[in-house]
Amino acid sequence: MKNFGLFILASILVFVAASCKKDTIEFIPKDTITIVESDTSWDNDLSSKSNLSTNLLPTLNIEKLVNQLSPSPLSDTCNAERGGTIEIPNNVTVNIPANSCLNAQNRLCTGKLDVEILILRKKGDFILYNLPTSSGNRQLISGGVVSVKMRQNGQDVHLVLGKTIKLRYVMPEPDNSMQLFEGKLDGRFNFDWIQLPPVGLGNVRPTVTPWADSSQRRGYDLVLDRFGLINCDKFVGDSTNFNNKFVVTLSPSFTNINTAVYVAFKDMNSVLSLAGDAHTKAFLPNGRGLPIGRVVTVISMSYIKDKFYFAKQEVTVQSSTGTTQTVSLAPAIMEKDAIKEILKTL
Repeated sequence: MKNFGLFILASILVFVAASCKKDTIEFIPKDTITIVESDTSWDNDLSSKSNLSTNLLPTLNIEKLVNQLSPSPLSDTCNAERGGTIEIPNNVTVNIPANSCLNAQNRLCTGKLDVEILILRKKGDFILYNLPTSSGNRQLISGGVVSVKMRQNGQDVHLVLGKTIKLRYVMPEPDNSMQLFEGKLDGRFNFDWIQLPPVGLGNVRPTVTPWADSSQRRGYDLVLDRFGLINCDKFVGDSTNFNNKFVVTLSPSFTNINTAVYVAFKDMNSVLSLAGDAHTKAFLPNGRGLPIGRVVTVISMSYIKDKFYFAKQEVTVQSSTGTTQTVSLAPAIMEKDAIKEILKTL
């Protein structure tokens, strides 16, 4: 998963949007696209700039897109010496042990800590934050993305070796075969999910365990040896046949500078991002391609001249033994709140 990575590191620290209130939303373009020719340039190799600082490389429109669409953070506080249990909306509980945090000088924290908690459960959430469910070139099925970040006086703090934080969150139909992956950003653009080792920091074993209670709620319990972005996943089976000739095209004004393209799978909680190829002027899957026979929704989101553009189309992934399967999208201007509502229905 090496297209644009996470558009900016800050976007992984913001929180999940409100729950969907409608079962279906019909996508009806209302405006004609009018875009100036200056927006037709493609970047030949964005990944080569991964180590450039923000000052050296101007903010791209795809980065601005996530900033604009990401909902406002939810946050709380706890006492460093006492620790405590924090409950946030969307049925998430986080237990912070006493005397478990070290500051930038590796000294034990005292006083108030600022806590940020992220929980993403649905395919639309993963798209909003540009968190495709893949590790390297292998596709993942997600049981939810969570993150706990702690700060004191605006500076990040980290866990004492051997200490753990515990999370419990509600998730329909928990799976016994899930594993834990950590979100890693290499430079500015290259983001990936890296599987956690069986034994982690301070000889702690990070674990994920399904649970159910008497009120018929279900979900996952996580024991973690670190703060940060964690994905509860399992790999799509290696026996699956893949289509490596799947191509998405748009009009010339939509490029890898201003547009992100995703594939959301109808029958599994999985989202892949497609890489914008400057040579073919198209968006292509990374790695092995897309699993054949799956029904998917292909989505494009763009940010051009302070306007949002959106398109989606449902298709079935065909066999790659024949000709290239090309999906042509026709984005239309759409308000960002309308985009969020559509993404909730995935």
